[in-house]
Amino acid sequence: IRLDLLEVHHMYLEFIRQTEERPSCEINWKRYFPLNLPWDDIWGMFLKPGIFTPHHYMTFFKALHRGLPTNSRFGGSGRCRLGCGAHEGFTHFYKCRKIRPLWKRMVGLLNSLNIGRYWMHPLLVFFCVRNMGGVLKVTNKHARGLIWLTWKFLWQQLAEIGKTGKGTLSVERVLVSSLRMHHTAVLAAIGDYRRVDVLKRAGARRKRSQAQEEAEKYRVFPFITIDDDGSFQYTNEYKDALTWAKVKLCPKVS
Repeated sequence: IRLDLLEVHHMYLEFIRQTEERPSCEINWKRYFPLNLPWDDIWGMFLKPGIFTPHHYMTFFKALHRGLPTNSRFGGSGRCRLGCGAHEGFTHFYKCRKIRPLWKRMVGLLNSLNIGRYWMHPLLVFFCVRNMGGVLKVTNKHARGLIWLTWKFLWQQLAEIGKTGKGTLSVERVLVSSLRMHHTAVLAAIGDYRRVDVLKRAGARRKRSQAQEEAEKYRVFPFITIDDDGSFQYTNEYKDALTWAKVKLCPKVS
């Protein structure tokens, strides 16, 4: 180690490496998926969530930590709250014959939006991970945002059904709610872009580099394109999805 190049943050990172403990959920998940999952990248998703906030991904974060109250924990009956008759453990949220149609529809939505090619798999559902050429990698920001939102609105319904003991899961309502909230997040992101662009055109002292500008456009690119003149357009794929969900389109986006 060259001491003349050593900085405080290097020592801090080494201290953390030697003293921190891995989350216990990593060991617990290994019982079901005996694979070398890219845990550092999985946790890193929450450090760079793109256009999303904890409000969007907290349910997924709890599922990742195995913190959702299944019926097999906290004095529950142990049986699926949707009435399929199976044991309701964590992996049941993927296996349940009444929930699997949701994941199938979600994967179809991901593939329709031109944000990568996906296959229905528990690694995608539980970890936002897919196999790319034999290597397990986390999905891009655009895909995992929709996975997070699917978890959010799935759990809303499961919690209500578990509380009342009544009702059935509505796959369509989960997807429609996910697209509505996703659209709101996308519009918020282009709102931020517009405000910075106005300041830039007004001669603000701090200007974006070309790389920064392209990165900001990429945040919403698969859903809305930003032209050189600053105008916004829905991509055809995203517009079709919003139209199916009966989401009101923004009049400032053509």
